[in-house]
Amino acid sequence: MVWENLMAASIAEGAPRGDLAADHLGDDHRAAFEDSALAALAAFTDSGMLHRTFGPYEAPGAMLVQQVVVELLAHGWDLARATGAPTGLAPQVAEETLAAARRIYGAAPRTEGGSFAPERPAPPGASATDRLAAFLGRDPA
Repeated sequence: MVWENLMAASIAEGAPRGDLAADHLGDDHRAAFEDSALAALAAFTDSGMLHRTFGPYEAPGAMLVQQVVVELLAHGWDLARATGAPTGLAPQVAEETLAAARRIYGAAPRTEGGSFAPERPAPPGASATDRLAAFLGRDPA
């Protein structure tokens, strides 16, 4: 999650991406996450960032922000499930994030062990958060 924030900040600032294999946590994972989130926030609040395009696909800045939100909420869901913490988000946030995930990742190749696992079925009456997790290949059951 730290690397995701740092990568997005680098892309938004036009700087080279950091090394994925590097130690981005150091001795204090909480401080590392906070620092990375502040770096992404600073990059995202730059004047005009949402209206510029980035990367080889010339993705709009707004899509870059949405991608980071999807990734952070998905991996936050993973951490919550792994630790027994609540996984629920505000329903409107989860619905909007699910819609963004469908736009961004809907056509992405999906294979077990790949970047995106196949979509899983969400149980009847599943929350928007669990439907987001299922769309991203997690098992919300």
